[in-house]
Amino acid sequence: MIRSLLDRFPVSWDTALPWVLFAYREVPVETLGCSPFELMFGCTVPGPLQLVKSASLQETDLSTAKQNVIEFILNTRERLRHTLDLASTHAAQQRSKAKAWYDRRARLRTFQPGDKVLVLLPMPGKPLHVK
Repeated sequence: MIRSLLDRFPVSWDTALPWVLFAYREVPVETLGCSPFELMFGCTVPGPLQLVKSASLQETDLSTAKQNVIEFILNTRERLRHTLDLASTHAAQQRSKAKAWYDRRARLRTFQPGDKVLVLLPMPGKPLHVK
């Protein structure tokens, strides 16, 4: 996303960076089933179009929308706990799905004492460094 931002706005890419971060944080992650914003704050982020739509459809009276601070904190904590549980469940499902996909081609190998095997030993330093 940043690379395409650099291509489109080579001089002023840094001013558009908050919009890129917003877009990244509001999109649900496939393995978690929710967005980073939801995991952080416990609710979905209202995007610009959603804000315009809700503003045009209804007028809100802020005097009736006030909420007790303790009630707000407890509700937020409960939403976060619920979102975390959902994300954990979804991540576990995705891990099992990935394992099943990997196991399709995996083969069980058994070795007996005396069998010849190839052993990869770690190399000190930077083995992939090209001079």
